Formats: sequence, structure tokens, C-alpha cells
Amino acid sequence: VSDIMQAQGTFFENSKHILIIDGYYPENFENSFTYLKNNFCKIVAVSKIHFSKSGDWYITFTHYFDDSGNTFAFEYRHTFNNIAAMLLL
Repeated sequence: VSDIMQAQGTFFENSKHILIIDGYYPENFENSFTYLKNNFCKIVAVSKIHFSKSGDWYITFTHYFDDSGNTFAFEYRHTFNNIAAMLLL
């Protein structure tokens, strides 16, 4: 069972990293990096979410790891808040 999650991220204006608490993402947030660990503190998934500056879309890249630490699955997902944003990509 995976139950330990830590997230951090960067801003558009600078590369300062911050810790994300309770899923709160501040304004001008560019990237989120999330690490999901199991009960033995072994990383089972890593995600990077890249947000558009306008907030119209975001892209998620996720690697899932087996017990040996090898990637067994990779997920790539686009999420658009409106069709105009999708057509600009």
C-alpha cells in the first residue's frame, strides 16, 4: 500500500523550489514534482506536472516502479481547460 507523498515545485519567474503542502499550488507555479512512497519508504511512482502560465492546460508525466526500482509503466497525459488551449499546443 502506498501512502507517503511528497511534492515540490518551481515558479515561472525563478527556479526556487518549494514544498507543496495539502495540494495548495501558489500563483505562477510552473512545475510540480511528486514522489509516492510505500510503507517501506521505497519510491513507487514519480510524477512531473508542467502547468501553462495561462492556466489553460497542464501535462503530466508519471513513472511507476516495481520492487526492483525498474520502470514498469509510463503515463503521459494532457489536460485542457478549453479547446482553444488545445489547438495552440
